[in-house]
Amino acid sequence: MQDDENTDLTPFWQLIFKEIEDTRKSAGRALLLCAMGISRSATFAIGYLLCIEKLSLRESYKHVQMCRNIICPNVGFFQQLIDLEKKIHSTTSVTILEPIKGVKVADVVWQELYEEMMETMSEADRHSLRSLNTNIESVNSLTFYFKINLCFKKHHNALMKHM
Repeated sequence: MQDDENTDLTPFWQLIFKEIEDTRKSAGRALLLCAMGISRSATFAIGYLLCIEKLSLRESYKHVQMCRNIICPNVGFFQQLIDLEKKIHSTTSVTILEPIKGVKVADVVWQELYEEMMETMSEADRHSLRSLNTNIESVNSLTFYFKINLCFKKHHNALMKHM
């Protein structure tokens, strides 16, 4: 299974969830693995909590993120999780944003990156960023640039610890 925004996970939901449930019943817990533990396995763990434990998508994401802080399902997987949440709960707790034309990201990821960015900036830099007298697209582009760099740095540092 490819970690690609166009990969359709829907044929695998029930099979994977059943395997997780069976493993949990016999062993008490289940370990989900993919190449890097960032997108595919995280998506199935989130989906499991959403479907079986009946958590919202936002709660499921936050729970899995708390257990493994480098998760970052790709936007296509997030869209499938949103569709799954809508099917199960008749509502959605996560949306896909397009902060820059052509760049899509789940709002829960965007919020996390924003908070990380603000934590790492000095008060003067935060004030400067908030008071820029430019159009909103420029501010979003600048903010997005910082966030992507932080996301990459976070994932890179976490991965390097495991090598």
